[in-house]
Amino acid sequence: MKRYFLAILLIATFSYGLQLSISPDKNVSVTKSDIDALKFYTKEKFHFIMNEDGAKKIAKENRILANAYLKEGLLTPFKKRVILIQVEKELADQYVKRLQKSIHLSEKVLKSYYYDHLKQFKKSDEVQLVQYRFKTFEDALTFYRNPKKGLKYTKKNVGWKELNRIVNPYRAIISSTKVGGYTPPFVVGKNTYDIFYVKNKKINKDSYIPFEKVKKNIAEILYKKTFDRAREKVLEKYQ
Repeated sequence: MKRYFLAILLIATFSYGLQLSISPDKNVSVTKSDIDALKFYTKEKFHFIMNEDGAKKIAKENRILANAYLKEGLLTPFKKRVILIQVEKELADQYVKRLQKSIHLSEKVLKSYYYDHLKQFKKSDEVQLVQYRFKTFEDALTFYRNPKKGLKYTKKNVGWKELNRIVNPYRAIISSTKVGGYTPPFVVGKNTYDIFYVKNKKINKDSYIPFEKVKKNIAEILYKKTFDRAREKVLEKYQ
């Protein structure tokens, strides 16, 4: 566990632009603030709550080892640069979390988006399907031409499916097949051919998915857009 805490127990000072200075302690000791910082770090990073005595012991041991590392000249310019990159990433992550917490989307905003983009939430037409699977294309084609002819196949009741969730070319062909009709054979894989029987269709004209069912999706869309704008604004401000 000790190696995880090495970087945070080094004495570091920052100025604008993240100029990082690292130097050993003259007298190795730990303060109450050091102990509290270590406890907070382990809780946030590893979801582990340390007791006071344990945190004090680990903090002091790590500080001794960190000082030994510095005094023996093991901190090369490259390794120092790596530590700086780690610090920058940590600060960037903290700022991102701050931005995320600042975003609040009210019910009014979500509903406004829903009605402004109502076409996006139009219900798809639906189709009720039965699948027939064959091992040879010849059998599938023979069945397509004469479904009553006795052939070996496996039958599966697929049930109701939204047309917009069916991938092409399946969707286009199934959509154009009349109720009570069969699709031409689809090549699914080696020795696998499917035909679909269109048992029924449901046309959902001027019918929309209720707001409550898409509320979470709308929140995710708006949250991402709002966060991206806020992030870009900060990047432009401090460029």
